[in-house]
Amino acid sequence: MLDFYRMRGEQPQAYIKLVSRLMDDYLGYVLIFDREDRIVFMSSAVCRDLGCSREEMVGRHKSLLISQGFTERSASEFVRRSGRQALVSVKALKTNEVMFSNSCPMFDEAGEIELIINRSETEQDLIHKMNVIYQERSLLEDRVEPSHPGLKQAIVARSPASLHIFSVAEEVAQRDSSVMLTGEPGVGKEVLARYIHQNSTRRERPFVPVNCSAIPMELMEAEFFGYERGSFTGADRNGKPGLFELADQGTLFLDEIGELPLLLQPKLLRVLDSGEFRRVGGQTARQTDVRIIAATNRNLRKMVSQGLFREDLFYRLNIIPIHIPPLRERKEDILVLADQFLDSYNRKYDTGKKLSMQAQDYLIQYSWPGNIRELKNLIERLATVSRSDIISLKGPITEESLLPEPSGSGLPEDGEVPLLPLAQATAEFQRLHIRKALERCEGNVTQAARLLGVHRSALYRKLKPEDGA
Repeated sequence: MLDFYRMRGEQPQAYIKLVSRLMDDYLGYVLIFDREDRIVFMSSAVCRDLGCSREEMVGRHKSLLISQGFTERSASEFVRRSGRQALVSVKALKTNEVMFSNSCPMFDEAGEIELIINRSETEQDLIHKMNVIYQERSLLEDRVEPSHPGLKQAIVARSPASLHIFSVAEEVAQRDSSVMLTGEPGVGKEVLARYIHQNSTRRERPFVPVNCSAIPMELMEAEFFGYERGSFTGADRNGKPGLFELADQGTLFLDEIGELPLLLQPKLLRVLDSGEFRRVGGQTARQTDVRIIAATNRNLRKMVSQGLFREDLFYRLNIIPIHIPPLRERKEDILVLADQFLDSYNRKYDTGKKLSMQAQDYLIQYSWPGNIRELKNLIERLATVSRSDIISLKGPITEESLLPEPSGSGLPEDGEVPLLPLAQATAEFQRLHIRKALERCEGNVTQAARLLGVHRSALYRKLKPEDGA
């Protein structure tokens, strides 16, 4: 860009003027220094937080920024010494925020540094950007329809616990060891089992899920191992293959494994150890190569001590245990999952509905005893009943009745509202006012910041609850 201006016979000041028009509304802070480290441009955000005008700062040496307490050090020093672009973290002393500064040198015809352009963003702004990137990437991946069984499944995970679980799952997917998934009902055990299968070398072969609690006890052996014709009254005259045959070379997902009857457990153990089984009514031994992923919401160790589950089968299934925490312990996942479900219904019914900030706050505060299954069902109800494109908790449609009562409201039983300390009450009012502005701007943070007359980063600071609040 600087070379382009030289070709036109113009001075760097024209370039600076162009940059000032383009970058003045930039989310972070922009500073441009000349070859003597004098300030030649300062964005409005820097002027506002420093409490000065651009006119009084242009032409001053950059050391003034440190002496004025704006920052503890200058990122441009690294560029000056190395002659290369540099990304460093600095602390804004006035706001006590960590900022990441990207300094880029611009060279003259002799190869000397003529200008240094410094762009800085707060840690909170960068986190917000990364969250947007992850969310948009998730939506793009979700729109990819699997064209064959080997296509990897997109995951929806933002909490540290979920990211760790999927990382472990991807690692163990490369082995054939049995996996035991534990967790409350509705936490997504089958989703994780499918993810393991689709990331394994068996991805081209069948994934066969079975709920052990849904099979009548008297038919369970025939369902698992199949039967020969004429084995019992009502049997298919041609016989029928069982689940182990259908899942051969693939993965058999045994959900609710704790409901497996004791009489069938030794036969399951034999298949796991030798890969050998017989159909009901059959005399010939058959072979199968199946990877087992089991899941339960029960305490199998306690069942073993009570004699309700075989100890040897438990250890054979529990080679790689993975526990999935409930959704209330993975709050970072709630809105991402809600957006995924809502996006799915929007595409299905050709709508463009969104959750209001109030509805999003409600979803985060709720305890979700039914976990992800409950969240999915709730989003479907809201998407179906809401007449507005913005799904809110207010208006003529009684959407409040569609939502479960939030847990931990903080109100006494007699309905008396507790008095908060003034500082906390003021902060709560500011957060509520900002959320209303965001709703009016349909979630556009930049527009909301302009409406309220504050910098975008200030919105995030004020929306963030104080420690211990």
